[in-house]
Amino acid sequence: MLVRSVCTFDYLFDLQRLLRDRLAHVGDIAYEMRDIGNGICIQIDAERSKALSALAAALGNMLCYDIQYSVFSSYIDRMPYSLIDKQKLLTNSLHTARRALPAAPVQKRVLVFLENNTYMVLEGFLHFRMRDVERIWRLCIERNAQELSMQREYAEFLKIMQTAVSMSPPRIRELSLCLNPDGSCTLTDDSDTRIVYENCLMESLLNILVHLAPEKLIVYDLTAGAQDALNDALLHVFAGRIQIYH
Repeated sequence: MLVRSVCTFDYLFDLQRLLRDRLAHVGDIAYEMRDIGNGICIQIDAERSKALSALAAALGNMLCYDIQYSVFSSYIDRMPYSLIDKQKLLTNSLHTARRALPAAPVQKRVLVFLENNTYMVLEGFLHFRMRDVERIWRLCIERNAQELSMQREYAEFLKIMQTAVSMSPPRIRELSLCLNPDGSCTLTDDSDTRIVYENCLMESLLNILVHLAPEKLIVYDLTAGAQDALNDALLHVFAGRIQIYH
């Protein structure tokens, strides 16, 4: 038989219900649980090592999923994004963190702790025995926040390009763009003037095309999908003026 107490002073959830749910996924064990102040006392009717392993697995999963969700939500909620962007950032950050750090190593730390302690404060364990994990969690959030900011800046850039195209009178009636497999591209206007660019960089090419302001843009993509991002940008900027052939 094993008796341990678990509590929290910071996290606002039903600890007993949550622990019952987590224990249900780690094996068929008999236990009794009762509330004690800010936590619960659990008595597991099983051989000591089996009871410790089951409880450590349940609490490790709670830390790496339920408490992690609470920590990420609180941190992201203070960031200067819209509600939709915060939801996207939360989803992406959780995915990144859980892929980078599975629950098994945390479960082992919890097991070592429970072998030598009868009382566990969840936020204390997180802040003092999972400091490296917390740092990685924060890095996952910051990395995804940076990517989100770059996506917003890119969307704003495309919007500016689209506005410039729509407000500029056409300078060329028809312009053909051939995207080659080697990363180069060729521009040909309606007078058969041809320009070859060895490196077909998206931002540089968009600036050139916006400056030329073709009335009609025809794209021949020979890259087998390698330039899909560029094609998407061209479709956005030259909406109503573009045809793409693969």
